[in-house]
Amino acid sequence: MIPLFVPETSTVILDYVTRYTHPVTGEIYGGADYGDPAKIAQIGAVPLRVVAPTKGLEVVEWLVEDDKLNIGGKKYRPVMLYVQLPPDGEDAATWEIVDDPAHPGDKLKRPATTTPWVISPADLAAKKEAGTRVRKLKLEALTVSYNGWTFQADPQSRANLTAIITAIMAGIPVSDPFPWRDEGDVDRLLTHAQLVALGGAMLLATLTIYQKSWALKDALAAVTDPLAFRAVDVAADVHWK
Repeated sequence: MIPLFVPETSTVILDYVTRYTHPVTGEIYGGADYGDPAKIAQIGAVPLRVVAPTKGLEVVEWLVEDDKLNIGGKKYRPVMLYVQLPPDGEDAATWEIVDDPAHPGDKLKRPATTTPWVISPADLAAKKEAGTRVRKLKLEALTVSYNGWTFQADPQSRANLTAIITAIMAGIPVSDPFPWRDEGDVDRLLTHAQLVALGGAMLLATLTIYQKSWALKDALAAVTDPLAFRAVDVAADVHWK
């Protein structure tokens, strides 16, 4: 219903459409009563404009106020919480919430004290651990190209191929050529020599991923500027190409 109506004495704004008990008569109003001018007059209701919260901001509380845009009515307004970040290069040590001079009626959360950014041992360890997690994901999605085909080279695929090669080297009868399924689920007949070569390609690709992760960790340890350190995205392609 536009406009919405609410009993002027009600403090339970969210329930006004479905049910209202008159504080004097005890009569219960609800539903279609709010579309009946006579009922509205009996209740002593006034038009209510609900002000939507600002997207992305936290609602601290809701207030009912006289509505300057809807004379004689009320507005149900959220008190929004704006956050003021500390300066670049500093962390907030403690915070305070005050009235927001830039947005009258709202609140401002601001750093009361700040501390300079540093690169602590814990920060470095956490960044390196994040790099390790990215490495694991890269290895689990690893593929290699061989003889014009693409093969999965994840840990399980490498283990399976290693088992076949070990059997061949041990003299265990293994068909030659041997069907090895590619990434597109097509069986490719590979000779024993080709299986060994494919295993070598998988090993080289795996070592390359590890070397890139080691280089990334060495580079992290060499960074001295806290701003630059925090800006490093360990998952960025530049570290893994």
